[in-house]
Amino acid sequence: MVRTTKPIKRGNKVGRKSPFTEEMIYQAYQLSLLGAENKDLARFFRVCEATIWNWRQHSPEFDEAIKDGKDIADANVTESLYRRAMGYEVTEEHITKRNLPEGEIITNTRTVKKQIAPDVTAIIFWLKNRRKDLWADIQKFDLTLKAPLDLSQFSEEEKQILRGAALKRLNQFTSANNN
Repeated sequence: MVRTTKPIKRGNKVGRKSPFTEEMIYQAYQLSLLGAENKDLARFFRVCEATIWNWRQHSPEFDEAIKDGKDIADANVTESLYRRAMGYEVTEEHITKRNLPEGEIITNTRTVKKQIAPDVTAIIFWLKNRRKDLWADIQKFDLTLKAPLDLSQFSEEEKQILRGAALKRLNQFTSANNN
């Protein structure tokens, strides 16, 4: 095994030798391609998660391997989600076999193109994450007045409606803050 990091010195004492090897860089990359996070890497290498963070700080190659693997995995998932949201076409081969009375077997192969319909769940997920401003479950509106409201222009009925709306909003705000 080839060690790439120096033992950490603590005062006059030298710490325990790191089990880190060059081979772990490639393994971390491969695991990151599969979606592994730091806690998964720690479990695989049989170390604590803090050790993974230390290795990432002390070995730029190890850190880059993890980042590269995660970036590629994320890009692949993004592409798959996009294809599900948009719909796509697949080509399938259908094979049929027929036994003739003479004992001969006839095999027919035909290629079929199938259109996979867009997936509504994928569309919703994409829009909620990519266009939060338009598709979030909860949209926030700024209802603060930029200038004082001149109530003289409103009728008594309109003033009552405004008071009711303001009290309702105040009650919603106070009950939300009390919970």
